[in-house]
Parts: sequence; C-alpha cells; structure tokens
Amino acid sequence: MAVDAPQELVGTWQSMVRTPPAIYDTRTLTVHEDGSVELTGSRTNGTDTLYECAWQMVVTDAGPPVKLSPSEVVSGKPAASCSKGTATTLTLVDATHLMRDGVAGEKTPLTYEKVG
Repeated sequence: MAVDAPQELVGTWQSMVRTPPAIYDTRTLTVHEDGSVELTGSRTNGTDTLYECAWQMVVTDAGPPVKLSPSEVVSGKPAASCSKGTATTLTLVDATHLMRDGVAGEKTPLTYEKVG
C-alpha cells in the first residue's frame, strides 16, 4: 500500500549515464503526491534504441530516506531486456538532485536531476 510522497520529491527527475564510446542509459523517475512512482529507461548507441522499459512502484515509507517497493515491469521493447527490480530508497541531495539506491546496497547509487 502506498503512502504519500514527501512534497519535495514530487515531480520528474532524470539521470543519464554515458558509457564510452557511445552508449547512453537514460532514466526518468516520476514521483506522484499519492505515492505512486513511474520509472522509464532506455539505452541507445547514438543512432539506435537498444531497449526501452517502463516500471511502476510505490512509496512504502516517507522516510527519510524514502523507501520504494520493488519495481514491476509495465512494458518493454524488447520485453526480455526489462526485469523487475528490488526495493530502493530515495534521498534528497539538494532541491534539484536526489539519489536512488538499493535498500541493501545491492545497486550502484544513481543521482537524478529534477526536470519538472
């Protein structure tokens, strides 16, 4: 069951990681007031899209840090490129940046910038 998201996290956040020579991984995280969270991700090589995925999760604890449920796959192209994820946390770094990390430290922390 979702709990309301802290107001300072509500909005759209984006992260992009470039792996040389030209692989780009983009993640967009949208946090809603009601605690629902959407995550989309894609990987491109500069000209072709290698995969696109969409996940959903909910805020389970308003924190800090904010805890998110494990993610469920909503869609994927190709579907085999997308898998459900483990529970994660969100920590506000400053007014325009947040960090998403695995609850048990199993993920590399990823910093997002607020875009909307």
